[in-house]
This record gives sequence, C-alpha cells and structure tokens, in this order.
Amino acid sequence: MAKLSRKQRYVYAFCGFILVCGSLGMLKMFTLAKNVIRSPEYSYALPPVLTYACVASGFFCLLVVAVMRGMFRDVERPKYRMLELEEKYDREEAHQLAQGPAEDENDESWWKGDVHP
Repeated sequence: MAKLSRKQRYVYAFCGFILVCGSLGMLKMFTLAKNVIRSPEYSYALPPVLTYACVASGFFCLLVVAVMRGMFRDVERPKYRMLELEEKYDREEAHQLAQGPAEDENDESWWKGDVHP
C-alpha cells in the first residue's frame, strides 16, 4: 500500500472525527429512544426519534452502497470529463456553424405563411 501524503492523512483524520461525532449523536438518539420506551413522560419524543433513526440508517445504507461500488475512488475524474465533453460540444457546434444552416427536407413551414430569408 502506498504511503499517504500529509493532506490525505488530514482528510482521513477529519472523516474519522466526523464519523465518531455522528456515531455519538446516533448513540444519544438511541439512548433517548430507550428512555422514551421506558417512560411515559418522554413519549412526545418517540416519533422524531424514530424518524431520525430511519433517515440516518437509510443514508448510512446509501453510503455503504456508494463505497462498495467504488464511487469515491476517483472523485476528480467527473469534473475533467465534463470539461472534455464541453470542449467536444463546442467544437461540434463551431463546425456546424461553419458549414452554414442545414436545410431541413421535412420543413413544412412554407405553407403556414412563414417566410425564410
């Protein structure tokens, strides 16, 4: 395995910090859910806690699927691909403009009263 650069280590450390903070928040929500189930005075909080748990678990599943499919391997490539496609479309458009307007064989606007220059 290649040695990580300083920037990569900082990014991984920051991601780990965010993951730990999110896990602690989720643990707190589960603790609140446990209190809600055991005590009737916390029953008002059950729907938001369950909603939060469902949404958070859904996003976690999406994260796992994205990692398993390799969507985070090369996060820089899509922006370069978009720029390449834009250059390609600009070249094609310039080529079409240089050729002049294309005559449409099925143009039936002449009988609708439209006048072409």
